[in-house]
Amino acid sequence: MTTSNRIGPSAIPVNPTTERPQVVIVGAGFAGVAAARRLERRARRGEVDLLLVSPADHLNYQALMPEVAAGITDPRHIAVSLHRLLRRTRVVAGAAETIDVTRRELTLARNDGIRLVVRWDLLLLCPGAVTRTFDVPGIERTVGLKSVIQAVDLRDHVLAQLALTEEVPAERDERCTFVVVGGGYSGSEFAAQMQLVTRRVASRYRGLTASDPKWVLVEEAPRVMAQLPPKLSARALKALRSRGVDVRLATGVVEVTDHDVALSTGERIPTKTVVWTIGV
Repeated sequence: MTTSNRIGPSAIPVNPTTERPQVVIVGAGFAGVAAARRLERRARRGEVDLLLVSPADHLNYQALMPEVAAGITDPRHIAVSLHRLLRRTRVVAGAAETIDVTRRELTLARNDGIRLVVRWDLLLLCPGAVTRTFDVPGIERTVGLKSVIQAVDLRDHVLAQLALTEEVPAERDERCTFVVVGGGYSGSEFAAQMQLVTRRVASRYRGLTASDPKWVLVEEAPRVMAQLPPKLSARALKALRSRGVDVRLATGVVEVTDHDVALSTGERIPTKTVVWTIGV
């Protein structure tokens, strides 16, 4: 999103004049939705116009993405309809493009391709965050865990790797090894949940046993879940390792290829699956 002093000629004004103040909220994450709900409760009916701009018409509950990937939680249960949550807020499915601070106008592109201009008296920018990346060769080969689609696709991908060990025996080690980069909440929980899943289903595939799928968790910090107090972090590490997750602390990733991942320790781990959960 950029700021400017001019509105593009292709934009179409929406509600150019109104007597009521208009509040525009960009982003339908926890912050944006909480702000809209609070304003709905505090403002009297007809006192303000509320508009929320979001590419999706639902709120994703990010904390449960690992459970979705593991098949424990139905994707529908973490995608909460904005139209159900917000009774007095107009929801526009689209993305904010430019802000004219002088004229107090926001240009947005709806998902159907139509561009609109919205006047605002109060603008709340809550667009959220994107996954943090580094200048690591091959990082485009990694997979994130920020959306329901990614979570579901990851589960399908992991199970597909186990199935392909029957078709390509020579790639068995690569396909049975899964590397998760980032030992925060998402990465640690995803590795723990999926390690249980693959151990449980491995025997369904010809030639595999519960011990064949291997999960490696790589974390640059000296402990996992650094947001927790040291004592709780140590308990989490113990739980992960007791389940069979290979946790590499104080270790970074320096390269990702189609066949392996190179660590800062000089070791290369054969794998076709690298999940990037390094933070935002």
